[in-house]
Amino acid sequence: MRRDIINAAILWFALTLVAELSLPPLYGLFPLAAAQEALVSDESFRVLMALGTPVFTFVVAVLLYSLIRFRARGGALENGAPIRGSDRVAGVWLAITGGLCITVIIYPGMTGLAEFQGNKNADLVVKVTGRQWAWDFAYPAYNITGATEIVLPVDKRVKFEITSADVLHSFWIPAFRDKMDAVPGQVNTMYVTPNTLASFDHDFNLRVQCAEICGTSHAAMSAPVRIVSQTDFDAWVKEKSIISDDPVARGATLSKSLGCAACHSTDGSKIVGPTWLNLYGSQVAFEDGTTMKADEAFLREFILNPDFKVVKGFSKGVMPPSLGKSLTPEQINDLIAYIKSLSK
Repeated sequence: MRRDIINAAILWFALTLVAELSLPPLYGLFPLAAAQEALVSDESFRVLMALGTPVFTFVVAVLLYSLIRFRARGGALENGAPIRGSDRVAGVWLAITGGLCITVIIYPGMTGLAEFQGNKNADLVVKVTGRQWAWDFAYPAYNITGATEIVLPVDKRVKFEITSADVLHSFWIPAFRDKMDAVPGQVNTMYVTPNTLASFDHDFNLRVQCAEICGTSHAAMSAPVRIVSQTDFDAWVKEKSIISDDPVARGATLSKSLGCAACHSTDGSKIVGPTWLNLYGSQVAFEDGTTMKADEAFLREFILNPDFKVVKGFSKGVMPPSLGKSLTPEQINDLIAYIKSLSK
């Protein structure tokens, strides 16, 4: 038995050595890490892999050695000699695994969490609202609302204030490795420090992606992310400030952030909902045989109560009834102004 233990230990050592030497090349396959938090997350993963590999190879070594050394030979069908347990072996195993457990709880567990949430002095606050099926971003310090992308200055501490207007969503940027649920009626916070100049055009991991199944268009619920210099960020803020003075431009931006284009075209093509092209001022026919002029009151009613009438040729219950109720009166006016601008 002593010889078997030595042989199994040699096999375990060999497998562990090969496995540990194979890990570093695999770390190069990690996706883009564009924030300080991503570096912490990746380092935690490497530590856990390094600590978990000997445990895995120990199990494999014992199974392989047992399969080779103690398998039945010569057609023998009777049971083999019994193997007695050892309190000493069990105690050593408990001590080792318990020590590993305590180690990973402290590092990278508690220390990693401290790095993720420790510094709460944010240079920039971004308000995030998830809704079926789009993201709405606002920069309160710059009076920017309805943004359809996230633009962040490099090396600045960012605080995301995340909520939902309807159902449960999850705010996830793969290049940051961090994720936070968007819960209706609740604001969750997430801190990030971007450290790399990059954009979605450069790497698809720089995107906001909903990571919680939230409905039929869940997979399409994404938005691009850009990390830029402070100069470029200031230029973007100035550009958005110009848009904020035009209700039509605000309405166009808001329609994108709300995901309206997924159901309503602006070129006359028919998709899930009626086209917005030349909708304002037209006579709209309903499934019950009645008609109504699409004036401002008509548009407002459909935004606030989308199923009060079913437009002929379209289905009931497609537009989320909570969408209009999540908008401010000013936002509704901006949407109406945009829809009116599409009529000639």
